[in-house]
Amino acid sequence: MTVAVLMLVGALLAQPHAWAHAELTGSDPVGGATLQQPPAQARLTFSDPVNPQFVTVAVTDQDGGHPSLPAPAVENNQVVQPLPSLSNGGYTIAYRIVSADGHPVAGQIQFTISASTPPSTAAPGVNASPPPSATGTEEQSSGAWLLWAGGALVVILLIAGVVVSLRRLGREE
Repeated sequence: MTVAVLMLVGALLAQPHAWAHAELTGSDPVGGATLQQPPAQARLTFSDPVNPQFVTVAVTDQDGGHPSLPAPAVENNQVVQPLPSLSNGGYTIAYRIVSADGHPVAGQIQFTISASTPPSTAAPGVNASPPPSATGTEEQSSGAWLLWAGGALVVILLIAGVVVSLRRLGREE
Protein backbone atom coordinates (compact mmCIF):
# COMPACT_ATOMS: atom_id res chain seq x y z
CA MET A 1 0.00 0.00 0.00
CA THR A 2 2.76 2.45 0.96
CA VAL A 3 4.68 1.79 -2.26
CA ALA A 4 1.54 2.47 -4.30
CA VAL A 5 0.98 5.79 -2.51
CA LEU A 6 4.61 6.81 -3.06
CA MET A 7 4.35 5.90 -6.75
CA LEU A 8 1.18 8.00 -7.07
CA VAL A 9 2.84 10.98 -5.37
CA GLY A 10 5.85 10.60 -7.67
CA ALA A 11 3.63 10.48 -10.75
CA LEU A 12 1.75 13.60 -9.67
CA LEU A 13 4.94 15.51 -8.97
CA ALA A 14 6.54 14.42 -12.24
CA GLN A 15 3.68 15.87 -14.31
CA PRO A 16 3.17 19.51 -13.20
CA HIS A 17 2.84 20.60 -16.85
CA ALA A 18 -0.35 18.56 -17.20
CA TRP A 19 -2.01 20.79 -14.59
CA ALA A 20 -1.32 23.98 -16.51
CA HIS A 21 -3.58 25.41 -19.20
CA ALA A 22 -2.69 27.45 -22.22
CA GLU A 23 -2.04 31.10 -21.41
CA LEU A 24 -1.74 34.06 -23.71
CA THR A 25 2.01 34.77 -23.98
CA GLY A 26 1.94 37.50 -26.61
CA SER A 27 -0.22 39.47 -28.98
CA ASP A 28 0.03 41.76 -31.98
CA PRO A 29 -1.30 44.34 -31.39
CA VAL A 30 0.01 44.42 -27.85
CA GLY A 31 -2.52 45.10 -25.11
CA GLY A 32 -2.70 48.82 -24.30
CA ALA A 33 -0.89 49.85 -27.49
CA THR A 34 -1.68 53.00 -29.46
CA LEU A 35 -1.21 52.29 -33.15
CA GLN A 36 -0.50 54.83 -35.87
CA GLN A 37 -2.07 52.56 -38.50
CA PRO A 38 -4.91 50.05 -38.28
CA PRO A 39 -3.66 46.45 -38.13
CA ALA A 40 -4.66 44.09 -40.93
CA GLN A 41 -4.81 41.19 -38.48
CA ALA A 42 -4.54 40.29 -34.83
CA ARG A 43 -2.10 37.55 -33.77
CA LEU A 44 -2.57 35.79 -30.43
CA THR A 45 0.20 33.50 -29.20
CA PHE A 46 -0.48 30.95 -26.47
CA SER A 47 1.84 28.86 -24.30
CA ASP A 48 0.35 25.58 -25.58
CA PRO A 49 -1.39 24.33 -28.73
CA VAL A 50 -4.95 25.51 -29.34
CA ASN A 51 -7.82 23.30 -30.51
CA PRO A 52 -8.81 24.89 -33.86
CA GLN A 53 -12.42 23.68 -33.55
CA PHE A 54 -13.06 25.83 -30.49
CA VAL A 55 -11.69 29.30 -31.19
CA THR A 56 -13.79 32.44 -30.97
CA VAL A 57 -12.51 35.96 -31.59
CA ALA A 58 -14.66 39.10 -31.48
CA VAL A 59 -13.83 42.77 -31.91
CA THR A 60 -15.73 45.54 -30.16
CA ASP A 61 -15.24 49.21 -31.04
CA GLN A 62 -15.52 52.12 -28.61
CA ASP A 63 -19.21 52.55 -29.44
CA GLY A 64 -20.00 48.90 -28.65
CA GLY A 65 -20.20 47.88 -32.32
CA HIS A 66 -19.06 44.43 -33.46
CA PRO A 67 -17.65 44.38 -37.00
CA SER A 68 -18.05 41.16 -38.97
CA LEU A 69 -14.98 38.93 -38.91
CA PRO A 70 -13.93 36.00 -41.08
CA ALA A 71 -12.94 32.77 -39.36
CA PRO A 72 -9.57 32.92 -37.59
CA ALA A 73 -6.65 30.76 -38.72
CA VAL A 74 -5.10 28.47 -36.09
CA GLU A 75 -1.66 26.94 -36.32
CA ASN A 76 -0.37 25.07 -33.28
CA ASN A 77 -0.23 27.76 -30.55
CA GLN A 78 -1.10 30.82 -32.66
CA VAL A 79 -4.46 32.30 -33.64
CA VAL A 80 -4.47 34.81 -36.49
CA GLN A 81 -7.64 36.86 -36.91
CA PRO A 82 -7.96 38.96 -40.09
CA LEU A 83 -9.44 42.36 -39.22
CA PRO A 84 -11.68 44.64 -41.28
CA SER A 85 -10.65 48.21 -41.99
CA LEU A 86 -10.66 49.92 -38.60
CA SER A 87 -10.88 53.67 -38.04
CA ASN A 88 -9.49 55.81 -35.22
CA GLY A 89 -10.71 54.87 -31.77
CA GLY A 90 -10.49 52.26 -29.06
CA TYR A 91 -10.97 48.54 -29.71
CA THR A 92 -11.20 45.37 -27.65
CA ILE A 93 -10.30 41.97 -29.03
CA ALA A 94 -12.01 39.29 -26.95
CA TYR A 95 -10.94 35.67 -27.38
CA ARG A 96 -12.03 32.31 -26.12
CA ILE A 97 -10.05 29.21 -26.95
CA VAL A 98 -9.93 25.64 -25.76
CA SER A 99 -6.40 24.50 -25.02
CA ALA A 100 -5.15 21.09 -26.08
CA ASP A 101 -5.85 19.79 -22.55
CA GLY A 102 -9.55 20.60 -23.03
CA HIS A 103 -9.85 23.63 -20.75
CA PRO A 104 -11.33 26.94 -21.95
CA VAL A 105 -9.26 30.10 -21.71
CA ALA A 106 -10.76 33.55 -22.29
CA GLY A 107 -9.45 37.07 -22.16
CA GLN A 108 -9.25 40.36 -23.97
CA ILE A 109 -6.77 42.84 -25.37
CA GLN A 110 -7.46 46.54 -25.72
CA PHE A 111 -5.71 48.88 -28.14
CA THR A 112 -6.25 52.26 -29.73
CA ILE A 113 -5.84 53.48 -33.28
CA SER A 114 -4.72 57.09 -33.51
CA ALA A 115 -3.82 57.69 -37.15
CA SER A 116 -3.13 61.38 -37.75
CA THR A 117 -2.75 60.86 -41.49
CA PRO A 118 -4.24 58.36 -43.92
CA PRO A 119 -2.39 55.05 -44.12
CA SER A 120 0.82 55.37 -46.12
CA THR A 121 1.33 53.69 -49.43
CA ALA A 122 4.55 52.00 -48.36
CA ALA A 123 5.86 49.11 -50.39
CA PRO A 124 4.23 45.75 -49.59
CA GLY A 125 5.85 44.08 -46.63
CA VAL A 126 7.22 47.34 -45.22
CA ASN A 127 5.94 48.18 -41.77
CA ALA A 128 5.72 51.95 -41.29
CA SER A 129 5.55 51.73 -37.48
CA PRO A 130 7.98 49.96 -35.17
CA PRO A 131 6.96 46.41 -34.26
CA PRO A 132 5.27 45.99 -30.88
CA SER A 133 6.91 43.94 -28.17
CA ALA A 134 5.98 40.29 -27.80
CA THR A 135 4.01 40.67 -24.60
CA GLY A 136 1.64 43.23 -23.20
CA THR A 137 -0.97 43.74 -20.56
CA GLU A 138 -3.52 41.10 -21.36
CA GLU A 139 -6.42 40.30 -19.11
CA GLN A 140 -7.01 36.60 -18.68
CA SER A 141 -9.63 34.76 -16.78
CA SER A 142 -7.94 31.43 -16.16
CA GLY A 143 -8.24 29.55 -12.91
CA ALA A 144 -4.62 28.37 -12.90
CA TRP A 145 -4.20 29.33 -9.24
CA LEU A 146 -7.17 27.15 -8.34
CA LEU A 147 -5.59 24.16 -10.08
CA TRP A 148 -2.29 24.69 -8.27
CA ALA A 149 -4.08 24.99 -4.94
CA GLY A 150 -6.05 21.81 -5.64
CA GLY A 151 -2.89 19.99 -6.67
CA ALA A 152 -1.12 21.13 -3.51
CA LEU A 153 -4.05 19.88 -1.42
CA VAL A 154 -3.90 16.47 -3.13
CA VAL A 155 -0.16 16.21 -2.47
CA ILE A 156 -0.60 17.18 1.21
CA LEU A 157 -3.37 14.59 1.64
CA LEU A 158 -1.23 11.92 -0.01
CA ILE A 159 1.73 12.71 2.24
CA ALA A 160 -0.56 12.61 5.28
CA GLY A 161 -1.82 9.21 4.12
CA VAL A 162 1.73 7.91 3.81
CA VAL A 163 2.60 9.15 7.32
CA VAL A 164 -0.51 7.54 8.83
CA SER A 165 0.18 4.27 6.99
CA LEU A 166 3.80 4.19 8.19
CA ARG A 167 2.72 4.82 11.80
CA ARG A 168 0.16 2.02 11.65
CA LEU A 169 2.74 -0.36 10.23
CA GLY A 170 5.13 0.59 13.05
CA ARG A 171 2.48 -0.16 15.71
CA GLU A 172 1.56 -3.55 14.24
CA GLU A 173 5.09 -4.88 14.53
